[in-house]
Amino acid sequence: MVVHIEREIHDFVVLTRVHGELDHDSLDQLRRAFATALALATPPFPLVVDLDGVTFLTSAGLNELYLTDQRARARGVDLRIVATRREVLRPMEITRLTDLLDVRETLQDALSTAVTAKQP
Repeated sequence: MVVHIEREIHDFVVLTRVHGELDHDSLDQLRRAFATALALATPPFPLVVDLDGVTFLTSAGLNELYLTDQRARARGVDLRIVATRREVLRPMEITRLTDLLDVRETLQDALSTAVTAKQP
Protein backbone atom coordinates (compact mmCIF):
# COMPACT_ATOMS: atom_id res chain seq x y z
CA MET A 1 0.00 0.00 0.00
CA VAL A 2 1.17 3.50 -0.79
CA VAL A 3 1.55 5.99 2.02
CA HIS A 4 -0.40 9.24 1.75
CA ILE A 5 0.84 12.32 3.59
CA GLU A 6 -0.95 15.64 4.04
CA ARG A 7 0.37 18.82 5.60
CA GLU A 8 -1.57 21.70 7.18
CA ILE A 9 -0.72 24.76 9.23
CA HIS A 10 -2.82 25.54 12.34
CA ASP A 11 -1.91 28.76 14.17
CA PHE A 12 1.81 28.37 13.36
CA VAL A 13 1.71 24.66 14.24
CA VAL A 14 2.73 22.37 11.38
CA LEU A 15 0.45 19.32 11.22
CA THR A 16 1.45 16.30 9.16
CA ARG A 17 -1.17 13.56 8.70
CA VAL A 18 0.07 10.15 7.63
CA HIS A 19 -2.12 7.40 6.12
CA GLY A 20 -1.15 3.89 5.04
CA GLU A 21 1.82 1.67 5.77
CA LEU A 22 5.09 3.00 7.16
CA ASP A 23 7.68 0.53 6.02
CA HIS A 24 10.89 0.37 4.01
CA ASP A 25 9.01 1.08 0.75
CA SER A 26 7.52 4.33 2.05
CA LEU A 27 10.61 5.49 3.95
CA ASP A 28 11.91 8.00 1.37
CA GLN A 29 8.51 9.65 1.02
CA LEU A 30 8.11 9.80 4.80
CA ARG A 31 11.61 11.22 5.27
CA ARG A 32 10.99 13.97 2.69
CA ALA A 33 7.62 14.85 4.22
CA PHE A 34 9.08 15.08 7.72
CA ALA A 35 12.04 17.16 6.48
CA THR A 36 9.70 19.60 4.75
CA ALA A 37 7.43 19.83 7.78
CA LEU A 38 10.40 20.43 10.05
CA ALA A 39 11.71 23.15 7.73
CA LEU A 40 8.31 24.87 8.01
CA ALA A 41 8.17 24.53 11.81
CA THR A 42 9.07 27.62 13.80
CA PRO A 43 10.13 27.39 17.43
CA PRO A 44 8.49 27.50 19.92
CA PHE A 45 5.60 26.05 17.92
CA PRO A 46 5.58 22.24 17.63
CA LEU A 47 5.46 19.87 14.73
CA VAL A 48 2.46 17.54 15.15
CA VAL A 49 2.42 14.18 13.34
CA ASP A 50 -0.96 12.45 13.23
CA LEU A 51 -0.49 8.69 12.79
CA ASP A 52 -4.14 7.69 13.27
CA GLY A 53 -4.37 6.84 9.57
CA VAL A 54 -1.39 4.46 9.72
CA THR A 55 -2.30 0.80 9.33
CA PHE A 56 1.17 -0.77 9.61
CA LEU A 57 4.38 0.44 11.27
CA THR A 58 7.75 -1.28 10.88
CA SER A 59 11.14 -0.60 12.42
CA ALA A 60 11.98 1.66 9.47
CA GLY A 61 9.03 3.91 10.32
CA LEU A 62 9.83 3.80 14.03
CA ASN A 63 13.42 4.80 13.34
CA GLU A 64 12.34 7.72 11.18
CA LEU A 65 10.02 8.97 13.93
CA TYR A 66 12.91 8.84 16.41
CA LEU A 67 15.32 10.57 14.02
CA THR A 68 12.76 13.27 13.25
CA ASP A 69 12.33 13.87 16.97
CA GLN A 70 16.10 14.28 17.34
CA ARG A 71 16.26 16.69 14.38
CA ALA A 72 13.33 18.67 15.78
CA ARG A 73 14.95 18.96 19.22
CA ALA A 74 18.16 20.20 17.62
CA ARG A 75 16.12 23.03 16.06
CA GLY A 76 14.21 23.80 19.26
CA VAL A 77 10.97 22.32 17.92
CA ASP A 78 8.84 19.88 19.91
CA LEU A 79 7.61 16.85 17.96
CA ARG A 80 4.18 15.67 19.10
CA ILE A 81 2.77 12.41 17.79
CA VAL A 82 -0.92 11.51 17.74
CA ALA A 83 -1.35 7.74 17.96
CA THR A 84 -4.32 5.69 19.11
CA ARG A 85 -4.35 2.67 16.81
CA ARG A 86 -2.98 -0.58 18.16
CA GLU A 87 -1.04 -1.08 14.90
CA VAL A 88 0.98 2.01 15.76
CA LEU A 89 1.04 2.04 19.54
CA ARG A 90 2.08 -1.58 20.01
CA PRO A 91 5.38 -1.33 18.08
CA MET A 92 6.09 1.98 19.81
CA GLU A 93 5.48 0.40 23.22
CA ILE A 94 7.57 -2.70 22.48
CA THR A 95 10.52 -0.55 21.42
CA ARG A 96 9.88 1.86 24.31
CA LEU A 97 9.57 4.81 21.95
CA THR A 98 6.53 5.86 23.96
CA ASP A 99 9.01 6.65 26.75
CA LEU A 100 11.10 8.85 24.44
CA LEU A 101 8.52 10.55 22.23
CA ASP A 102 5.67 12.89 23.12
CA VAL A 103 2.68 10.69 22.17
CA ARG A 104 -0.80 12.20 22.48
CA GLU A 105 -4.18 10.44 22.47
CA THR A 106 -6.01 12.98 20.31
CA LEU A 107 -5.21 15.52 17.66
CA GLN A 108 -7.16 18.09 19.62
CA ASP A 109 -4.90 17.49 22.63
CA ALA A 110 -1.74 17.91 20.55
CA LEU A 111 -3.01 21.11 18.96
CA SER A 112 -4.61 22.64 22.06
CA THR A 113 -1.52 21.97 24.13
CA ALA A 114 0.49 23.73 21.46
CA VAL A 115 -1.77 26.76 21.64
CA THR A 116 -1.57 26.82 25.43
CA ALA A 117 2.21 26.45 25.36
CA LYS A 118 2.70 29.56 23.23
CA GLN A 119 0.80 31.87 25.60
CA PRO A 120 2.84 33.76 28.21
